[in-house]
Amino acid sequence: MPRVAFQGDLGAFSEEAIVALWGAAAEPVPMRELRDVAHAVAVGEAELGLLPVENTLAGSVVGSYDALAEHDALSVVAEVTIPIHHCVLGVRGATLETIERVESHPVALAQCERFFRAHPRIVAQAAYDTAGAAREVAERGDRRVAAIAGRRAATRFALDVLAADIEDRPDNQTRFVAIARAPAPPPAGTPARTTLILTTANVPGALHRVLQPLAEHGINLSKLESRPTGEPWSYRFFVDLEHAAGDPRLDAAISAIRAATQSLRIVGTYRRAAGASAPGAAAPEVARGGAMRAAGEGSAPADRTPGVVVIGLGVIGGSLARALTVQGVATRAFATSDEDRALAARAGVVVAGSLGDALQGVGADDIVVVAVPPGALGAVLREVRTHVARDVVVFHATGLQTDRALGLDPAHHAATLGAHPLAGSHGSGFGASRLDLFRGCTVSVEARADARARRLAEWLWHTAGAACVEYRSAAEHDRRIAWASHLPQLAATGIASALARAGLDPAALGPGGRDVTRLAASPFALWRDLLERAPADTLAAVDAVAGSLASLHALLAARDLGALERVWTEAAAWRRAADPPANTPPVEDAARNR
Repeated sequence: MPRVAFQGDLGAFSEEAIVALWGAAAEPVPMRELRDVAHAVAVGEAELGLLPVENTLAGSVVGSYDALAEHDALSVVAEVTIPIHHCVLGVRGATLETIERVESHPVALAQCERFFRAHPRIVAQAAYDTAGAAREVAERGDRRVAAIAGRRAATRFALDVLAADIEDRPDNQTRFVAIARAPAPPPAGTPARTTLILTTANVPGALHRVLQPLAEHGINLSKLESRPTGEPWSYRFFVDLEHAAGDPRLDAAISAIRAATQSLRIVGTYRRAAGASAPGAAAPEVARGGAMRAAGEGSAPADRTPGVVVIGLGVIGGSLARALTVQGVATRAFATSDEDRALAARAGVVVAGSLGDALQGVGADDIVVVAVPPGALGAVLREVRTHVARDVVVFHATGLQTDRALGLDPAHHAATLGAHPLAGSHGSGFGASRLDLFRGCTVSVEARADARARRLAEWLWHTAGAACVEYRSAAEHDRRIAWASHLPQLAATGIASALARAGLDPAALGPGGRDVTRLAASPFALWRDLLERAPADTLAAVDAVAGSLASLHALLAARDLGALERVWTEAAAWRRAADPPANTPPVEDAARNR
């Protein structure tokens, strides 16, 4: 179990980044300052460290650069980009009306200016850390004071979320780098980044002579940061370069740069995180820019990134459009809801004025995704086919219903396929969408998909963050979804119903109780069609759980702790297997190995 030092308290976004990189097996080690993180790794108090280096809203985290510069023996060995969603967290009984002061890290406060403009009577107060602020709010128990932090902090410190996703931009992200005492270069060909620290003479043209070799050798400069060296009016430069691991052009460029500098240190070469490339940079294996084109143009080459049209901007469609847009994929969207269209546009998604506008210029190398309610699906698919050719792959993300079940002509809709991500939310509409909704999830695609459709499906869902694409018949998928989706919903509803009838105050639920009953908060309208469509499979799943509960009842009545321990251990082992392993490859690597 690696010990990973990070700045802040448990429950911080850094802890989420640690889990993303190394899984739940890593042991987070909180540190007060960023320089303490680097020191802990340098002296062996921790095997690894995590430093935030830049945020899409607040810019560079200069303290992390200074901490790296202080320890020549440290290497950057990995990076990860984490979506940052801020929440207002308060103690039980607090509301936005009772709150007089909100505490958080200054950077987090600056990322939520719109919230404070909307609540001018609430005072913002700086704290050293987001999770630390949440911990102090929990310890004080004062309903007049709240913290801005993430949902992980709310769970860890048993705080209520008084307002969610209050950041000024929904695509707010932070890039973290992992540090260690030894380098760990990635395999040849991997999309990589190399970080340099260098100094130059203080003469005209010195920096130009450093940067020129990059252009000459075709190496992309993704970041350039200057920091004081400690000497008066003397600066060092931090340089991030994007390339493929093992590219000989990088070695040639660095040799030329070294000749133009006073000092140069290669801090590390490491795998580039998905979504962390410079704007406009080439994506792994395929060029950016999309294949969608103006009507009348020829087909785009098959080795280019497809363009994507998303029809429907609810939880699934909205999350997909957001994830693809952040990844730099050419994406257009359309929805009938004025509210969803407005929210999506404010989130940076390109929203067309009509369905026809959204589908204009779509070619055989592009993808259309229809994510609308089940009752409207057949009609929308028929209308989509009036705008796009038969060979355009259209995925409907509502389930794996067959053409016949949807009333479609199989000959005309051969390239219309079900693709159902096992992800979701108890909310509805674009407001409930999330940039990271599909991270680590499995997507079921109809088994009849041909090789081209499978290639597009895997590229699409891996780019959005999914870990696995599986091919199943509609019947196989319905059986699986009954257990994986319908049953948890019904179980949560049953538990919440029993608690309500027992008169338990819902505010008394701890984090575990809130997690178990979360799905019970979803509206029945979201489930009506799904429950009607697969009643036999759903009943079988409910019967199985009823039998398991009956067995537990008998064991509890008999006080058979040995048998209960065996059941408990078996269930715990199965559940732990659901958590992603520490070595789960980044999304971009999964896409490369499709």
